[in-house]
Amino acid sequence: MNHICKSLPILTGLATAALSVLLSAGCATSGHEKANQTAVHIQTAANNIAGLPAEIDATLTSLSNLVYHPQADLRPQYKEFVFNLAVVEDAGKEIVDARLELGQQGKAYFAEWDAQLALIKNEAIKARSQSRKNEVALQLQAIKKSYAEAEVVYRPFLSGLKDVQKYLSVDLTPGGLAAIQDTVAKTVAAAGPLNTSLVQLADDFKAMGLALSSVTPAKAK
Repeated sequence: MNHICKSLPILTGLATAALSVLLSAGCATSGHEKANQTAVHIQTAANNIAGLPAEIDATLTSLSNLVYHPQADLRPQYKEFVFNLAVVEDAGKEIVDARLELGQQGKAYFAEWDAQLALIKNEAIKARSQSRKNEVALQLQAIKKSYAEAEVVYRPFLSGLKDVQKYLSVDLTPGGLAAIQDTVAKTVAAAGPLNTSLVQLADDFKAMGLALSSVTPAKAK
């Protein structure tokens, strides 16, 4: 993964500190500017999550090289695997923090929307605003659902990689590598469903960002 709840940490630069202030800026700003600030943070998070599968792939590649194509000196390959694993784990923790912040600040965001709805006198406009709020709320729920689904896959995946790292830390030998090959093969195979979950999570973030932004993205040429 080149970038889901507490141990996902499901799921580098998956979501940076920028997302940890996801909706917090909204409390000091009003109207569409608040939504735009939120949209920028969400899009940043989406980009980071989209990069996580590449980071996972880098971790698994370094592990596979160590286990299946060992060099004479195993230490450099082991260090590369440990480094890549740390990147993935840190990214997951950032995503967890971002998700928690999104849930907390999302309540404040919709509370303000409700406050403005109460001030609208035109019933047709009020109905449209309520409908739009419902749409955005559904997109927020989609993000939470994607997080939960990614976590289900990410939790055992990361735990497995960390167990391999601990195992090799005390048995970094040709015999140790041979004994762990089957476990590594299963871990590599588990990356497919995880990457699929992360792609969905990134897509849900992008959709939420677009829903809140006043800026129409440029069309791809």
